[in-house]
Amino acid sequence: MNRTCALLLATASLFGCKKTPHADVTAAREVLAAFTQAGADHAALTVALRPKQEDYAAVFTAEAAEQAKAVMDPMWDGAKAVIDPSAEQTEVAIVGVTPDQLTKGEGDAASCPASYQGIADKLNPKIVVYCAQFVKPGEKHGLSVDALVLVDDHWALFPKPFRVLK
Repeated sequence: MNRTCALLLATASLFGCKKTPHADVTAAREVLAAFTQAGADHAALTVALRPKQEDYAAVFTAEAAEQAKAVMDPMWDGAKAVIDPSAEQTEVAIVGVTPDQLTKGEGDAASCPASYQGIADKLNPKIVVYCAQFVKPGEKHGLSVDALVLVDDHWALFPKPFRVLK
């Protein structure tokens, strides 16, 4: 039985599966949960999410990529992008949405800043944007973090791109 399941999974992976916004929510939550651990080095964890130069072209349209890179790179250089939840913010609430969902306000788009609707056309339609909040247990709002994106084999953070791409 295990061999049959393994063969079915391997066959399915050869043909590919349509990626859903929820496919990597668990992995994204794990990345951000590291920030909630006692003694976590928030600066080092944040720097690990710095986009590579080629990530901008993978996440944004051609014209938007250059604009985003021009504004965001200096922010990373100045360590202004540190994710710093309080010690009480031990839970991570996170959603994944496609640019199409952001445009239409569908799915979990309401859990992301409304300003994404105005820039969704500047995002690569194949990506999933993860919007998260570090919250105190029992609370709904806290420290917002977006846009976390899985780019190829790594996670990259593009903080509040709607402020850059107005």
